[in-house]
Amino acid sequence: MIPTSSHSGMTQNGVPHLTSPNYLEDIIGGHLWLGSICILGGIWHILTKPFAWARCALVWSGKAYLSYILAAIYVFGFIAYCFVWFNNTAYPSEFYGPTRPEASQAQAFTFLARDQRLRDNMGSA
Repeated sequence: MIPTSSHSGMTQNGVPHLTSPNYLEDIIGGHLWLGSICILGGIWHILTKPFAWARCALVWSGKAYLSYILAAIYVFGFIAYCFVWFNNTAYPSEFYGPTRPEASQAQAFTFLARDQRLRDNMGSA
């Protein structure tokens, strides 16, 4: 069971979503939760041998280990990308500047406001 706080972020249909925490405490709690899972998983991997199917399916060499690590870095980078893209709590634009979606929305709003001010036909813009 994933721990949730009373003030977790919600999506439009009311279901909690991974990239929607509204408070910094939720983000820190998520880091603690996932960090403890990673530490316990590391201890488990140190104490146990790989399963038979894993010994047969995976390559056991230095190059293979490096490729597995690169794949894990890619996955974690994609997860960080999702938080930066969808959540303003994890990546506040007040500190780091607007993300691309925020900048494009601001640009679109600027043109929309200009066109409304000039009373141009919105279909021809």
